[in-house]
Amino acid sequence: MSSKTIVLVTIAVLALALLISFKWFTHNAWKAFPSGPHMDVVPPAHSEWKEFIPKTNKFRVKVPLLPQQATESVTDPLTRHTRLYDMYVSQEADGTIYMISSIEFQDKRDVLDPEGLLKTTVNDMMKANPDNRLVKSQPTVYDGFPAQDFMIQNPQMTMEGKVFLDHETLYILTTIENGKNYKPDDFNYFIKSFQLKK
Repeated sequence: MSSKTIVLVTIAVLALALLISFKWFTHNAWKAFPSGPHMDVVPPAHSEWKEFIPKTNKFRVKVPLLPQQATESVTDPLTRHTRLYDMYVSQEADGTIYMISSIEFQDKRDVLDPEGLLKTTVNDMMKANPDNRLVKSQPTVYDGFPAQDFMIQNPQMTMEGKVFLDHETLYILTTIENGKNYKPDDFNYFIKSFQLKK
């Protein structure tokens, strides 16, 4: 994998970090459900999550709240290759963040080493904060495409995610949670709800 590819992936990861740095963890109260004198009304888990399909129509996913989007096109000054970056961020009342990021490579030479690209992406996220600790990094397969499952922790947060390469598009699915709010069931539901539209 070329050094230019590593630099561009690093830029994407840093941009992603900047997006979530503002209002990192809010302290709003949990939503109160109505209750009666004899029973509490508890809705089914994730029943209020919303399906989201971006304007690109490339995937569908369920998130607690409809996400905010950021898009940027970056051109390599040397190769003139263009990469399109899309980021979708959904944040819960307790500050938990669900994020879908994609990087679309216009030149196939940038994705000739899928496994190396996936490992570099995870390592760059881990190195973004000197307090980060890589808890898990495991190669796997998602929908027939090479993938990497990972978990990164530091004293303030837990980041868990999956990164995979769909032909020339790199997808990064992550949850970022305060350690006290870590909810693996929510992460699993988020990941399983993600589907590429073919």
